[in-house]
Amino acid sequence: MTDLQRLVATTTSAFERAGIPSPRRPWLDELAPVYDLANMPDPSRDDAVLTFAIRDDPKHQSQYHVAFHPDVDGNMAAIGTGGSGKSAFLRTLGIVAGLGFRGGPCHVYGLDFGSRGLALLESLPHVGSIINGDDGERVERLIRMLRSTIDERAERYSAVRADSIAHYRTMAKAPDEPRILVLLDNFGAFRSAYEVGPLLRQFDQLIGIAAEGRPVGVHLVVSADRPSSIPSSLNSVIQQQLVLRLTSEQDLSSAGVPVDWFDGSPPPGRGHLDGNHVQVLVMGGSANISRQSDAIDRLARSLETRARWTPAPPIERLTTEVDLAELPVALDGRPVIGISGVTLEPMAFSTDDVFLVSGPPQSGRTTTLAALAAAIERRDPHGERVYLGPGKSFLKNGQSWTQTIVGESAIASGAPDLTRKVKEGWRPAVIVLEDHSSLLNTAADQPLVDLLAACRAEGVLIVADSETGNTGSWPLQAAVKAGRHGIILQPDQHDGEQIYRTPLPRVKRSDFPPGRGFYIRAGTAELVQVANPMR
Repeated sequence: MTDLQRLVATTTSAFERAGIPSPRRPWLDELAPVYDLANMPDPSRDDAVLTFAIRDDPKHQSQYHVAFHPDVDGNMAAIGTGGSGKSAFLRTLGIVAGLGFRGGPCHVYGLDFGSRGLALLESLPHVGSIINGDDGERVERLIRMLRSTIDERAERYSAVRADSIAHYRTMAKAPDEPRILVLLDNFGAFRSAYEVGPLLRQFDQLIGIAAEGRPVGVHLVVSADRPSSIPSSLNSVIQQQLVLRLTSEQDLSSAGVPVDWFDGSPPPGRGHLDGNHVQVLVMGGSANISRQSDAIDRLARSLETRARWTPAPPIERLTTEVDLAELPVALDGRPVIGISGVTLEPMAFSTDDVFLVSGPPQSGRTTTLAALAAAIERRDPHGERVYLGPGKSFLKNGQSWTQTIVGESAIASGAPDLTRKVKEGWRPAVIVLEDHSSLLNTAADQPLVDLLAACRAEGVLIVADSETGNTGSWPLQAAVKAGRHGIILQPDQHDGEQIYRTPLPRVKRSDFPPGRGFYIRAGTAELVQVANPMR
């Protein structure tokens, strides 16, 4: 026992023997290591506060709730090392966003570039989607949705002169206008993946969303493992910063926190906010993830039975199975070939130029040729449809062709006749040339080059296919690529430039099921899932 401890014990004993009341303690108990969010009264009113922690304010001898004020703060960041409670903080805000029924609904979306810490929120009805960082398709779709929402709302809010979503709800009599809260776990990983290269545009769009979202009710809350992970362009529009445990004195200093702030081993969720200690609230009142998960699931069932607002719409994936018969026949007069990966709506294609279907083996080239022919037939059932090729696949007999020319000799003698008819005004609905690479340097080579040139000049649709690696410099190969128009299936990163002279977004071939690729036209590439004409 130390001398100080002996002195304290002796003094305490003397007070007890003398019957003297204990003096008032000049300070409150320190913050508890965990607080249950469920025990907090009225944690959210949406338009006012989103409560997320308890603050210890020794200067005023008080402990009270602290909140994120979205209409004032706009955006927020939490910075801390691994295990400091960053994901738990994001989860708390995501939960609280669904508890406010007085102001209006709040929809939550998550971008999880961490270790799946946001997945616990997926059962909540006000949570639209939690998207893994490696799901580039849905990450892009969420960012595009947010950008579109901000632009559309800016016009509506301006029309009624509303400077916040709370004002708009009142002035436009639209109480069900949803606030949108976007949670991004591990901004450093997002930055590494998106700040350079072909995905830079999406990175810039997210920064723009943070900068322009506050007046229209769109807010970004991010976590990062160190202050330098957040670029100055984003940091300039973050009005509130929670600093959780950091081990580097340099990081603490950069975050504006005294280097001795985190003594010993602080519990997860203990942090620094505006010069005071705070403890983040958690659902379930436990640091145990399993208990938090059970509590969140119970809350989800409760919200589903009493919620006043429409559940948040999810960010969908592009389906791998599309039935051509279930799609519209045409859009603006153009035949429909599949589902767009941008809009998740039917996609049409142009019919006034050479159309090249390229891709590796087993990528769905033959089925795509069949789908193109079937799409043309649906739009123009009385048009002529011509097949040229080796006739070794199901394509020759799987379609109702009006004319088939099969084999090298037949094509060598038949193609000039087709060329003459096209030049004289004949307008078939489509000419399909299958496996043109097998006809290179044969008697059919030059007649096909002439046919392709005539079709391009007269605006007749001719569709050809080729394996990705077989588009070389032969005249026939150059002719099928001349329109820079078509579908590239299961591409590698540089295939778009090499075949269509059109750059593709960052892609990984393994992410593309058969029949999925990019529709390329006029230098632009749009993700598409080609419909199956034989389902």
